[in-house]
Amino acid sequence: MNNLTKIRAVWSNLEDNYKRYCKEETALTREEYLKTLLAFECGKPNLTLVRSVLGNEINTYSGDDAKAYDALFSTMERVGKALVDNADIISNLDEFCYMTIDSKPADKNKRQVSIVLSDYNFYSVYSCTPIQAALAAGAFTDYAGEGDEYYSVDTQGDFYKYFKNSQSVALFIYKYRKDDIEHTVFNDKVYAILIELVKRKSGIEDFSIIAPELYVYQNNRVTIGGAVYKLPGNKAVEALKFEDKYCTGIEVSFFRKTLNTARGRKEDVIFVR
Repeated sequence: MNNLTKIRAVWSNLEDNYKRYCKEETALTREEYLKTLLAFECGKPNLTLVRSVLGNEINTYSGDDAKAYDALFSTMERVGKALVDNADIISNLDEFCYMTIDSKPADKNKRQVSIVLSDYNFYSVYSCTPIQAALAAGAFTDYAGEGDEYYSVDTQGDFYKYFKNSQSVALFIYKYRKDDIEHTVFNDKVYAILIELVKRKSGIEDFSIIAPELYVYQNNRVTIGGAVYKLPGNKAVEALKFEDKYCTGIEVSFFRKTLNTARGRKEDVIFVR
């Protein structure tokens, strides 16, 4: 997969990618997120800097890649201009970026908005991969393979969480306590596990937590989708009873293992029982 395809993957589903980013990192407004993607400097987009991400591969583009490159940067230029002129709160990034805003110089308060779908055909190419399919392929986070192989993983989904570092752990705890994260059965258990790990001051870097809905355990093996992982050593189940002022009566059992995936990576995974 080349760099152009990776950038297109980000722009293919801006609203979902924005929401995922805010789950995993410090929250930004939609306007701030777009300005980050467009490398805004001194109040305007720096597309030269964005192009530099593509490197020398720009010289190899032909056919479909050349058309995709032109369409992508035409979109960025249009969105960048609209962003400079925009004075409204952006409520949906996909809707904002699908629109061209034509303003007459004499009356900037009136806008004629038209949808130009033909310019954004590539927007429908990529979406989040169903989580079981991604995990079965060994993609526990976003993964770009050979050719057009690409997995976009919702790392803060209903039954799956990935935590990159202690900051992402702290962010989940903060949002849970502020009720910005729904208090579901799984999220309650994730919260209890994270608090326990923080108390231990270890094991809070680069790991996943998986709900029982996503895997089957049998004979010291876990099956996720179509992939079977043999677990190293015995399954040492831990049990917690947890309660604080943010939640009450949480009981959770879990075991933690390192999986050798089809991608050649070792994944640190906590399986909730």
